[in-house]
Amino acid sequence: TAAGRRDLCALRRAPPRRPARGGGAPAPPAVKLTELEDVHADIEAVAAGAPGRDDPVLVALADAMARFPIPAGALHEIVRGCEMDCAERRYATFEELVVYCRLVAGSVGRLSLSIFGSTSPETAPGLADTLGLALQITNILRDVVEDRDVMGRVYLPAEDLERFGCGPDASGPPEALAALVRFEAGRAKARYE
Repeated sequence: TAAGRRDLCALRRAPPRRPARGGGAPAPPAVKLTELEDVHADIEAVAAGAPGRDDPVLVALADAMARFPIPAGALHEIVRGCEMDCAERRYATFEELVVYCRLVAGSVGRLSLSIFGSTSPETAPGLADTLGLALQITNILRDVVEDRDVMGRVYLPAEDLERFGCGPDASGPPEALAALVRFEAGRAKARYE
């Protein structure tokens, strides 16, 4: 429904809103982390029924949370994923990457279920989480070069980079990088099925 889409937009925009504002040069990680602490506080205030500020996104989020069983914990998960991005960390194993993907993408699927519901409430959260993981891996593969060259981030697991003969910065012979991308795409594809 149109109302459901509006409420989902409020969910989607709320957690990372403040750090993305402003234009110009990106804020240093320490500033972003402080802003994300404020977002955690905003989520708690909205969940308690007191948004505290006249921010239209928080007002919309408060309205959605009053009408649907939106778990504040899933909103906090998105923010924790944003905090991981600020730390500019690398992932040693695929299992570590899965944690990140579930925070930034699986949580969105679970939040969507709180608005749109499901005919299979027992299995839907796990399926939403798995779909989020597949979508995030796909996103990572789409943006390998931009993430590395522009954002200074490498999401691909270090163990996989090494196994395929690529550098820790996702550089290396084109055939090695292509093989790595095919391998990771296979991981995503298995989760789409």
